[in-house]
Amino acid sequence: MSDEPPETEASLARAAAGDGAAWGALLTAHQQRLTRMVAFRMDPRLRGRVDAADVVQDAFVEASQHRDPSSAPLRRSRRLFFGSAAS
Repeated sequence: MSDEPPETEASLARAAAGDGAAWGALLTAHQQRLTRMVAFRMDPRLRGRVDAADVVQDAFVEASQHRDPSSAPLRRSRRLFFGSAAS
């Protein structure tokens, strides 16, 4: 049983089937939370030079380039996947 809302599960299933729009919806749904998480965890010495939103965008680009619809991260908890992508 998943702890994700039904909309997320539906987007996840479509993204796993190769739907790029569903993949984008998943990224968008997690973007604000991940940006806050990165900003919180970022070293204070970097905050003046690096924007947390840029880190998240770079992580999304990287995740999108290496996205394989059959890969394990899409089947695991999205929090774990998106959290590790932004780390």
